[in-house]
Amino acid sequence: MKFSNLVTFLFLSHVSASKLRSRNLQSDPTDGGLYCGTVPQTKYQGIAKVVNVDNSAPSFIPTMGDVSIAEAILPVDNSDNSDISIKAMCTLTADDPSESAPFCTFESTLTLSTGAPSGISFQGKTMSMGTPPVLSIMGGTGDFMGAYGQINTLSSFSSTPVEGSTDGSINIEFDAIVEFCVPTGGDNNPPTPPPPPPCEDSKTWIHNFKNKARGCDWVGKEKSQRCRRKGQDGTTANVSCPVTCGNC
Repeated sequence: MKFSNLVTFLFLSHVSASKLRSRNLQSDPTDGGLYCGTVPQTKYQGIAKVVNVDNSAPSFIPTMGDVSIAEAILPVDNSDNSDISIKAMCTLTADDPSESAPFCTFESTLTLSTGAPSGISFQGKTMSMGTPPVLSIMGGTGDFMGAYGQINTLSSFSSTPVEGSTDGSINIEFDAIVEFCVPTGGDNNPPTPPPPPPCEDSKTWIHNFKNKARGCDWVGKEKSQRCRRKGQDGTTANVSCPVTCGNC
């Protein structure tokens, strides 16, 4: 296999790892608890190392079954609205990548903020697999549980050997476009519940006793009996005087 084919192999494996990216996010919030968006063409850079699984040659020449591994693929331009790091592993399915592109599995750890006007934030991991140029987003963890979509890899790329490397490592640069949807409600990804109200005694709760208005301080003088008393608003002291009645 020629060196150019090695470059193609590594390129394909990393284009497939281009994943979800929030920079310049174009979004379309929809009804029914679903958030869909498109990540426009974005440039990524990273380093791949190829593992010669079967030791098929004294000097490294990739063959079918060899694996490309990337620990961190990052966007060239960072965004305040996102943080992303991608791990990718791709297997060569033919001695010549032009005959059969590698099969790739990768995991992205990311934080994504859509900004105004929707103001939705996501944090977690997404999982994708498939063969370039189109790969499937097949769910994830955290806020990306149930995510789906596709990654459209592009043909524009450049690659150079890592200076001084002896393990076949190559610098990769490429562009990619991503379309995705993320559930924002329901069993897969329920909205965050509001915080519980502060636990404090009501200052307006009143119980009439012997023609006098009594409050939570009166309840506290004999709470074993008075916590069951009902106030003018229909609530018991147990509910409206939770501190006094020991319900906090």
